[in-house]
Amino acid sequence: MLLLLPLALAAGCHRASPPPPASVDPASTAPEAPNQAAEPVIITEPGQPRYVGASTFEPARAAATIPVFAAKADLSNLVNREALSGFGAKHRDLLAANGFVAMPVADETLESVYLRNAADKLPSLLTSDALLCAFDRLADSVRARLEQADLPALLTATVLTLTERCTAQLAAAPSPNLKDAARRNTACFAVAASLLGVPVRVEAGAGAMAQAELALLKAGARAHSEVFGEEIDYALYRPGTGDSRQVRYDAACQWLGLAGWHADAEQPRATRMLLLLIHALGTPPDRALRQMEALADTRHYLVGAEPARLAPAFSAAAAVYSAKRRLADYDDMDRLRAVAKRLRQPLVLLPRPARLDDRVLTALSPASPSGLPSGLLVMQALGQSRAEWLAGTGYAVGAKLPAYAEALRRLRDELAAVDPRRWESDLAHGRLWASAPLDRRPTAGWPAWQQSAAWADKSLLTMLAVWSASRHRPDGAEPGVTVTASTPSTNVPPSYVEPAPDVYARLAQLAQALSIGLRGHGLLDADAETQTDRFTTLCLLAKRLSETELRNESLNAVDLKRLAGIGAELATIGADEDRLARPTMATAVAALGGTKLWEAVGPVQVVYAVVPDRGKLYVARGALLSYHEFTAPALNDTAWRGLVADGTAPGQPEWAASYLLANPFRPGLPTAKAAPFPPPALGAPTPSPPPPSPR
Repeated sequence: MLLLLPLALAAGCHRASPPPPASVDPASTAPEAPNQAAEPVIITEPGQPRYVGASTFEPARAAATIPVFAAKADLSNLVNREALSGFGAKHRDLLAANGFVAMPVADETLESVYLRNAADKLPSLLTSDALLCAFDRLADSVRARLEQADLPALLTATVLTLTERCTAQLAAAPSPNLKDAARRNTACFAVAASLLGVPVRVEAGAGAMAQAELALLKAGARAHSEVFGEEIDYALYRPGTGDSRQVRYDAACQWLGLAGWHADAEQPRATRMLLLLIHALGTPPDRALRQMEALADTRHYLVGAEPARLAPAFSAAAAVYSAKRRLADYDDMDRLRAVAKRLRQPLVLLPRPARLDDRVLTALSPASPSGLPSGLLVMQALGQSRAEWLAGTGYAVGAKLPAYAEALRRLRDELAAVDPRRWESDLAHGRLWASAPLDRRPTAGWPAWQQSAAWADKSLLTMLAVWSASRHRPDGAEPGVTVTASTPSTNVPPSYVEPAPDVYARLAQLAQALSIGLRGHGLLDADAETQTDRFTTLCLLAKRLSETELRNESLNAVDLKRLAGIGAELATIGADEDRLARPTMATAVAALGGTKLWEAVGPVQVVYAVVPDRGKLYVARGALLSYHEFTAPALNDTAWRGLVADGTAPGQPEWAASYLLANPFRPGLPTAKAAPFPPPALGAPTPSPPPPSPR
């Protein structure tokens, strides 16, 4: 008997009513020929991950040879010092002391700063912040497009195919034990189809199991799974609100990542379910296997999910069974035990995100000040040198909280065992990995401002902003802003690139891997290809110019003209119909009772830095990200932007005062906090901290 599984408990059921069931052609869900018990099939094997860059773009390692340069106390040796008109004495003094000074501005995007430079004929300082922000926008835009169209369609096709094949296995199974295993697999994919908004026809017993499982998802508590026959924490299922394809796709992915198929010598039913799944995936034509590989591989790269481990499961089965298999082969207890002996890890089709920084947050929360781990402590755990000094010596967190010191020690031992390649294997970790070279303290031969303690503070805050942005899920309703390019002056100013060749090389590698992986899985559309190629080219340009500057060579006229128009180029990265997502965003990373800890990227900042060109010194203007941390019960991006706009947003951490001052023209924009940071209970840090030691 076949049962039409309705959508009574589809995606978003916690918060929104699902749409009515869609009609389905009965022929499209009819079982395949039920002769699989008699005729063996040749099982196809999985392929290799596709999201791997072809090049590491390793920077040149020649010693930096930039002569020492500095602005005079009165700035009289800056050729274009008139660009600083309106600056107060504090701004001028900080610029002379550090070689740079920053302030918040009203620009809604970093690109706007560079477009204003072109209009004002002001030298541009292309910052690592600008390219890190552009990559974040590129990754988010590619992910959003995929999750709104291609990936939901691919997952729907895969789920329907697997539902058909499992239903056919159920009809053809030669024993009650195999029928039970096939029924459970059928129910699993019927649940996924329902969450995707696609009704399917399944056997009555499988339909009843699926309905019971959907009820457990709705309840959201730890319970015994009707499908998998084991306890599952359904509280981990947290679908988004609304009824978009992206929300339904995410709900189905969460379900298929909630539990796994595993081989167990003491539970032959679980082993049969696993073997029948492998059989269904690998049965020719192999479209289901290739589609599932594309889905799992892409989810791993986009959101930092664990690998699906299809290959080990298939290998374990292949070691026990021949390539030609019948369903009846899976009733042999000796071979079931042999598979269980070979396969120790479960097969999860679409694993949940497994970010290393989630592990940091979880490990540090109980022992952290106020029970909420600040971003500073996360960076300390990850080994950021300035964070280590501030948290370890400046605030003496470990000395004041011995339990925290012990939790940090255990956590670092755990992180030390992680394969370093993990950090560059996906976009969730890759953004932090790309920014990590900012923590390498430049020495003699680099620009003087990069050697300063203030720049170390700025680099820490850039890394914190990148971390915050990497955890953020963009609001699909955010329309973005339009940026208008101006015509660059024919009199090209002497612009400069922040020397950070390792950062630019890593960003290029991540973008290239994204393009290669999407192309390999047939998911790369023309727009994504154009934007990833364009971004890779920009990163390699910044890398090359950084290396030129570090050799103390002047940039040529062609490169200077390119930098003069860099704002227009950056504005094409991640753009949606000429509109750019604003970097101003807030993300909750931890909660304690009704209070949440928010990490936010605030208003755009401009940096004015002294740069050399052909024996003269100029002041160049670039764009920076800002980072904010605060507690609040509830917030979204719109509310956070409102706080920024009306001047009530909390400032940046107090150590930002080493380089950040109020905007003399917009004093309401947030700068550095006056209160101690982390929480006041720890007291203020040691005054006038020395610069961190070179790394």
